[in-house]
Amino acid sequence: MIKPFYRNIRLLILAFILITAWGISSFQALPRQEDPEMVSRVAVVKTAFPGASAERVEALVTEVLESEIAEIEEIKTIESDSRVGFSTVTVELVDAVKNAQPVWSKVRDEMDDAAASFPPGARVPELDEAKTKAYTAIASLTWNQPSNPNYPVLRRYAEQLEVGMRSVTGTEEVEIFGDPNEEITVEIDAPELVAVGLSPQELAEQINLSDAKVSAGQSFAGCKLPQLL
Repeated sequence: MIKPFYRNIRLLILAFILITAWGISSFQALPRQEDPEMVSRVAVVKTAFPGASAERVEALVTEVLESEIAEIEEIKTIESDSRVGFSTVTVELVDAVKNAQPVWSKVRDEMDDAAASFPPGARVPELDEAKTKAYTAIASLTWNQPSNPNYPVLRRYAEQLEVGMRSVTGTEEVEIFGDPNEEITVEIDAPELVAVGLSPQELAEQINLSDAKVSAGQSFAGCKLPQLL
């Protein structure tokens, strides 16, 4: 097999040219992409049932959804959580699924069938697909000062970094993970609260009213802040 190439130099050159051309053609036709395509195989079905206990949510909403969704062959696991006024059903597809959108369409159809059996007061279930992407870069912010970490300051810096990264050409999406939420703690002086004729529940209601979000140009009637000494 090799001797003809030694005896005929033209045949060797022709074979080399053919192999090179074949390799270049195969390389150009080879499918490639910068980031791998990842299939989202997990989604959460959320259903609100205001005023219902966890037992009623479980029996009248969660179990109905589970029985309907379980009929789909591509479903791998179903996990649920029933709380007061709210139901969540986590659905995971089998690993063999390469295109999840047709399966999620089936799940939505089953959700519509389940919603027809819901009791009055239960809301329409919503499907929230988990985003699965390959992140090109992950940046972290740490507190290097000698004082205790100031998490609100770190959050503001993270938001500024997010805005700056979004302005970079070619950026598709920027997400912040683990950012702490700010909160306001109200300490009650029980004797002074009794002196002004308020209970802790009434104080809490008035604080909620004072923090109500209304549209610009509208007044919020009935909001009266307590006056504590």
